[in-house]
Amino acid sequence: MESEGVADLATIKQLTFAGRHQECLHACQEALREAPEEPLFYKHAGKSLLALGQVEQARHYLVKAHHLDKKDPETVKDIGNCLNAVHNYEEAIKSYKHALSIDPNYSPALNNLAIYARQSGQIKESIELFNKAIRSQPEFLAAYLNISGSFRELGQLDKALTATLKAIELKPDHVDAHINLGTILQEQGQLDQALAATLKAIELKPDHVDAHINLGSILIRQGQLDQALTATQKAVELNPNYADAHMNLGSILIRQGQLDQALTATQKAVELNPNYADAHMNLGGILLKQGELDQALTATLKAIELNPNLANAHMHLGSILIRQRQLDQALTATQKAVELNPNHTDAYTLLGMIHEMKGDLRKGKDLFNKSLELNPSNLWSSYEMSKNLESTDEAISILSLIKRVPMMNRSSNDIIWFGLASSNCHHRLKDYGNSAKYLVEANNVKIKLFPSAKSELISLTKELLGEVNEQSFASSSSGEGRIFIVGIPRCGSTLTESILSINPLALGLGETGALPQAANELRSHNQNLTPKTLEGLYLNILNISLTADSITLDKNLYNYMHAGIVACNMPAAKIIHCRRNPLDNILSLYRSNLQGNNYTCSLEDSAEVLISQEQAMLHYKRLFPASIYTLNYKDLANHPRDEIQRLLLWLGWEWDECYLEPNKSTRTIHTASVIQARQPINNKSVGAWKNYAEMLEPARRILIESGLFDDEI
Repeated sequence: MESEGVADLATIKQLTFAGRHQECLHACQEALREAPEEPLFYKHAGKSLLALGQVEQARHYLVKAHHLDKKDPETVKDIGNCLNAVHNYEEAIKSYKHALSIDPNYSPALNNLAIYARQSGQIKESIELFNKAIRSQPEFLAAYLNISGSFRELGQLDKALTATLKAIELKPDHVDAHINLGTILQEQGQLDQALAATLKAIELKPDHVDAHINLGSILIRQGQLDQALTATQKAVELNPNYADAHMNLGSILIRQGQLDQALTATQKAVELNPNYADAHMNLGGILLKQGELDQALTATLKAIELNPNLANAHMHLGSILIRQRQLDQALTATQKAVELNPNHTDAYTLLGMIHEMKGDLRKGKDLFNKSLELNPSNLWSSYEMSKNLESTDEAISILSLIKRVPMMNRSSNDIIWFGLASSNCHHRLKDYGNSAKYLVEANNVKIKLFPSAKSELISLTKELLGEVNEQSFASSSSGEGRIFIVGIPRCGSTLTESILSINPLALGLGETGALPQAANELRSHNQNLTPKTLEGLYLNILNISLTADSITLDKNLYNYMHAGIVACNMPAAKIIHCRRNPLDNILSLYRSNLQGNNYTCSLEDSAEVLISQEQAMLHYKRLFPASIYTLNYKDLANHPRDEIQRLLLWLGWEWDECYLEPNKSTRTIHTASVIQARQPINNKSVGAWKNYAEMLEPARRILIESGLFDDEI
């Protein structure tokens, strides 16, 4: 029964609806002095206290309201909201069910139970409950937005879109509805419409953090990284303690090649939310790019611990394990990603790469095809396919496929893959003009994302030149069995390693960083007057079991910088300098999309790094002629028997015909030369630079000015 406070009740309801909770609470308390048994005053006081964060007092008022009127489902629902606020979810659910026992069609209780169902993974059940709430209250806006979220989780984006548009129809100025609309449209790939919806949300509420985060995400996909960065920085400014904003900021900085800043932003996201699985996953990705494999592994495993069903984390784990040369484990991790998401086209691409590394080129190609069946627009898969074209028909087929991919607003990575794949196909068709055009476009995009580190490489090379002279105090046997293959990437080093790996005593170390680390430690020890040998430090870092006759093959090509300190401190070590026609070498660098060698995206920078390397090796060869062997790729490709015999003679190895067939080796190959290394020795790429003479002219001029390659160009 309503009291004389009915007029006050109308005012109280208006204050509640307007969100003026402090005024509403005061009005309720005043009204209760006149009508202490009126349940509605207790109910609205409880609502206001809950909105003000005073949960226990709110619950006290609401329980009193329920005691006075046991037939009001809203009061019981609000008691459930209090319990939810203090994380007493089990009792909250009981309250919502109690409300439904009073009124089985009470839509707010149905909506809240549906939210719980979705959070517990019962997505279909949540949709049934949301639909029941909507049938009971056809204009229940929150239910439309919530059911949209459930449809999204099931991948039913069209239904999610319909529900969100209904919410906007009910309330055209509802900010969250426009944000949801932008999110769904983005997931559908309708980026222009997604952008319009998100900008509308920002127009309605300029300080809405999620709207700015979503804006940044859309701009990333449109390849507008600078604008995306600005939008995400605005989100961080609006809420410096929002982990999502910092993680998205890190994602953009990764794409811009600013890995140190990306690391800082992502670490901040983890600091703000230590249980943020996606942030740990991204952290692992950054550390992987920085070469910090152990830390990358730790972060990625943490992401998987927090969310074992995060398919991308398992795929990232696969990428890390590839770098750690654990291909079997990488295969298992990537297969898990596919198991979790059978439509994960990138995971199929990574699986294909793993099988290629393990020597099964056919299986690799089958997996790339599987990826493209699922998503014909997956340009990464098309690029990987284009690296192993078996016929002109295959080149034409891939060109036809990628030309159907809409390139408007594609990511920078997609633009790079599109360019490189197109170039590879035109190269196979001997259409070198178009091949060069696409090569230049792809590398111009890439170098903007990942600036060249040419200057650092050249400076370090010069710095290390001054540390070495021909005087050696090491034992003459120090370095016995240690072989270092050095040069510039794409110089024929993988072929050389494959040939030498046929020796059953040879252990391939890959591109280990053990020598630079050992050299740095040696300098530190020398400063501290602590007697240490370079070989001892090197083997300690490698931490592998070797017998007296074991041979190690270290193929970190940039060890050319340390060739002098090796020859000086490990006199018995063998250094094989792989050389190739400089323009063939530069062309191969430019075509190869090498990771972590960003100078290769610039023909001029590649020429300067190559010159720096050549000058250093000429210097070291003058000082240590007996320690360094020069292996010319052209001679090896044209006369493999003669060149391999000469190399083995220098190494002191016995000849065997099997050295002529390294392609039959079952060893794992981890470099960009994986396709070529599976082919018989051939001279197909010798002199290939002449097909790209116009494109290579800037590099050629730099090489001519050096005076080092007069007989080759």
